[in-house]
Formats: sequence, C-alpha cells, structure tokens
Amino acid sequence: MVAISSCLLAQTVAVTSLSTYIGVYVQQLVGLASADMAGYYSSWLLISYTVGGLLSSYPWGIFADRFGRKPVMLIGVCGTGLFSIAFGMSETLAAAMISRYFL
Repeated sequence: MVAISSCLLAQTVAVTSLSTYIGVYVQQLVGLASADMAGYYSSWLLISYTVGGLLSSYPWGIFADRFGRKPVMLIGVCGTGLFSIAFGMSETLAAAMISRYFL
C-alpha cells in the first residue's frame, strides 16, 4: 500500500507542478514576445496529457489483466520518470506535447 501511495503521489506531483510555470515555459518554447498568446499554447500542452491518458487507459487495463498489475506499475513509474525528464528537456512545443502525451 505504501508503494502504490508513493507512486500515485509522484504522478500527481509530476502532473500538477507544471501549472505554476507553464506560461513562462510555453513563452520560451514558442518564442513569444508577450504572454498574451501563452495561454492558448499552454492549453494545448495541458490537453495533450489528458488525451494520452484517455487513449491509453483501456489498453493498459487489458495489459494489467493479462500480465498483472506489478509490471504495469513498474512501467508506469519508469515512464513517468523518463517522460518527465524528456518534458523538462524539450526545446520545441511539439516535443513538449509529445512527452506530455506519453507521460
């Protein structure tokens, strides 16, 4: 139970910590002179995470039923770490959206 709770806490922190600096991050990625359009691009960046979760939840559930929940948890934790680093190192908006999609 402690391991699962720790994984869920790490996932929550990885997902929600973005909202504090997303406007500045998008402004730097896109190269906007002002922050007026940053909200538009920020919404696409945030939506990419939701779409990725929506499209992958059902296949991951099938995978978990077939192979067990432990492999799914391990893949999920490793994937969260890997794609969080990829998101932080993104130099374009497209790369950031792809890493958020797979996060």
